[in-house]
Amino acid sequence: MNDASLRPEVTALLPLTDSSLWARVAALLPYHIGGIAYDDITKTKTLYTALNANSDSPKPFLDNDNGNPYRVPSGKVFVVGRVSFYLNFDTATGYAGEANSSGGSIVNKVLAMGVGTGEPALKDILGWFGPLKFVSAASRHYDKDLRAPCYLYGVEIATTPTININFTTGEHTTEDYSEIKTLWMSGQATDTSPKSLKRKDGEYYIVPAGKQFIAGLVQYHLDRTDYTGRIGESDAQNGAITKEVLSLPTNSQKPDLIEVLGVFSAGKYITAETSAWDKPMLEPTFLYGVEVDA
Repeated sequence: MNDASLRPEVTALLPLTDSSLWARVAALLPYHIGGIAYDDITKTKTLYTALNANSDSPKPFLDNDNGNPYRVPSGKVFVVGRVSFYLNFDTATGYAGEANSSGGSIVNKVLAMGVGTGEPALKDILGWFGPLKFVSAASRHYDKDLRAPCYLYGVEIATTPTININFTTGEHTTEDYSEIKTLWMSGQATDTSPKSLKRKDGEYYIVPAGKQFIAGLVQYHLDRTDYTGRIGESDAQNGAITKEVLSLPTNSQKPDLIEVLGVFSAGKYITAETSAWDKPMLEPTFLYGVEVDA
């Protein structure tokens, strides 16, 4: 953070040594989009879709400034703090992710969207898109669309930011966007068939040595009301949970996004399961958080 450019009331808080103090700094910054707090309004960026998107027909997000398909510039990242979306089926799920071409298939999942309520929804969320990537919209089903327009609200900043900016997911605040991680589960998880979560590029995630993963938001889907979901640490990929970190109650049979706070240890897989062998946790299950030094 560039201390010299901070306003006096912010500078008075320095030196900053823990996340609670960073949260106080974020509260003093003038502009906020969900969990993003920043001091340069010119970095604000809005993207939207003009066409419905599904699993067979992804669509590009367009730049609200010029109507052209948006591609993250070289040396920049686009960090999203809020999403507005419309799904008209209870079980539908929308995705926003990185693509290698305009309107191309998603190669890295960044954001998941649910529930389908029959009307537009507005949610705070946190995820980022890397340099030179296009931003694509899709859904989990070929016959259940992520309806247009879908909006992403965020900031376009340099990979080495030159503005005062903070990111908050759940209870954790950081000034480093690269700490933000999106994890997701493919398939179904049960008590006897746990599933480990993957990075946005589809590779299984294991907390690196010397690090810890702090979860702040979770989106999950239970299709009945008489069981619970669990996310915890496991010693092996798709292995049984050895330490339960998050307990997820019934969510009315619809995908839901809730705030949580859980810490996962270095060297561990992050794995989902449920309280019953015949009652699964379904897609989408997404975990949003930060990877920080232990």
